[in-house]
Amino acid sequence: MAATHFSGPVNSTNGFAPGTGSIETITASQTLTSADNGKTYVLSHASVVIAVTLPSPSAGLSFKFISGLATSAAHTIAATSTLLHGGINELEVDTSDDGPSASGSTTLTLVSSLETVGDFVEMQCDGTSWFINGQTKLDGAVTFS
Repeated sequence: MAATHFSGPVNSTNGFAPGTGSIETITASQTLTSADNGKTYVLSHASVVIAVTLPSPSAGLSFKFISGLATSAAHTIAATSTLLHGGINELEVDTSDDGPSASGSTTLTLVSSLETVGDFVEMQCDGTSWFINGQTKLDGAVTFS
């Protein structure tokens, strides 16, 4: 079997780069750092806004965010000065506004009362921009600004 290679330091115990493969539940706003690279975050608070700030851009950083609860509060994922590019697939299809996309946005919002448990967003950085993809169940559950 071929070895798996990471661009960052590797943990000698399990062979994963820092943060890789771990999953954490977030119930309050949080600022991520490069040490969080590779983590999956479950956004889990039904009535409190969770604002996640991405770290400074660095090639190879990646994160995944999953909606863990139906919520009455919007959750945001923001890049302070780095642009978001990409799109979100919507499972609910009709004749209007399917598949929101970003090209130069700095904030992604999971809209209150529309995000569904299991909606997700993945983000990868090339050192300049954050490239996003994901999936949501309902029209309008993800917006960009």
